[in-house]
Amino acid sequence: MNFKVQILIEGKWITFTWETLNEAILFGNDLSTYKKRFWTGIKDRNGKEIYEGDIIGRRGMKNTFVEYEGCRWVLRYDEPKIEWRQDLHNQTSLHLEVIGNIYENSDLLP
Repeated sequence: MNFKVQILIEGKWITFTWETLNEAILFGNDLSTYKKRFWTGIKDRNGKEIYEGDIIGRRGMKNTFVEYEGCRWVLRYDEPKIEWRQDLHNQTSLHLEVIGNIYENSDLLP
């Protein structure tokens, strides 16, 4: 799996690899204050890369979001009195679809 991170710069998600991220830092850019989303190494059923903070739609289930927990990527669902987590890597990507992210589309979560 290749390292990728998306950083929100002036309202647009910019994707960086190790090389481009190192170049940005070497040129004096302080990226520590920006919102970041790390790639999980998984693509959804449409071939779209799944990043931390993405909202995932699945048939027959409420929307969940992706977060890093411990040493794994999980799908998380929170509602009053209900909290649910499932290991993202145990999911079949044919059932996963990125429908937004928690920064721009929080209205898609329960």
